[in-house]
Amino acid sequence: MQSKRLLGAFVAGKCVGYIAYSAGRGQVAQIAVNRNFRRRGIGTQLLEEVRAEGSKKQKLQVINLDTAITYAVRFFQKRGFTTRLAQYEMLAEL
Repeated sequence: MQSKRLLGAFVAGKCVGYIAYSAGRGQVAQIAVNRNFRRRGIGTQLLEEVRAEGSKKQKLQVINLDTAITYAVRFFQKRGFTTRLAQYEMLAEL
């Protein structure tokens, strides 16, 4: 069964990060950590919580990652993610 979930990371009662994902499918739609709280393992812990919820055979998939945000790409690469598909946004005059 698939359901959308949102998991937050809190420090002193303040939300400093979150991850939005599809439970049962391992698809991560969004992940963010407040810039003042980065490089403390919060993003990694959020990913690990989602991973722990899935089955051992299931792989996590990050959808719609903007490759222009190089620090985000490096974050995922350091945690074992590889590029499987690249998407492009296209515009046309109306």
